[in-house]
Amino acid sequence: NQFKRIRIGIGNPENLNMKHYVLSNFSKDELELLKSSIFLKIEDSIKLIVKDKIKEAMNLYNARNN
Repeated sequence: NQFKRIRIGIGNPENLNMKHYVLSNFSKDELELLKSSIFLKIEDSIKLIVKDKIKEAMNLYNARNN
């Protein structure tokens, strides 16, 4: 492959219609989590990917203790 691919999962909601879950707006708590943690981690991962440090980016973003 000539192109790098970034995949971001959405989780697996219980008791919710998947279509509604995917297309609905973020809650206030979800937005706060995105702004305070996830977006920063994505930004750091992209910087590593641009430097061709794919495995480091994967390890940073996919770490379980985040």
